[in-house]
Amino acid sequence: MSAQVKFKREVKTVPFGENTMRIEHITPILSPKEKEKRRREVECKLYDVFIKYTNNKKLKTPENRHFFLAKRSR
Repeated sequence: MSAQVKFKREVKTVPFGENTMRIEHITPILSPKEKEKRRREVECKLYDVFIKYTNNKKLKTPENRHFFLAKRSR
């Protein structure tokens, strides 16, 4: 069974023309371990997008991907 994630909620009311808008910013409250896991997931996906649009064939090898991600986590 997965644990429930709690959220931090910030509410702001801002003017928008003649009206006002209510903006809610909801952020998950995660443990440091879970934050690191999600950060790595995002880095991997960003790297995949970056590689998709580059013409450098050397960067597209799996070995270089691991090297790049290890270098980034230092």
